Amino acid sequence: MYAPPPVMYQPAPVYAPYGAPAVVIGWHGDRYWDGHRYWRRDEWYRHHRGWR
Repeated sequence: MYAPPPVMYQPAPVYAPYGAPAVVIGWHGDRYWDGHRYWRRDEWYRHHRGWR
């Protein structure tokens, strides 16, 4: 029977592209992350009075 010749090289590794890091919007302890900056709890409540 005929057998194909053995592979004499190792193929280059395939790397998956990095995705965006997971950003968790919300309360982190006593601070609120809105995607742009951290707010202290008291300043967030003052700035967002009508949001409840």
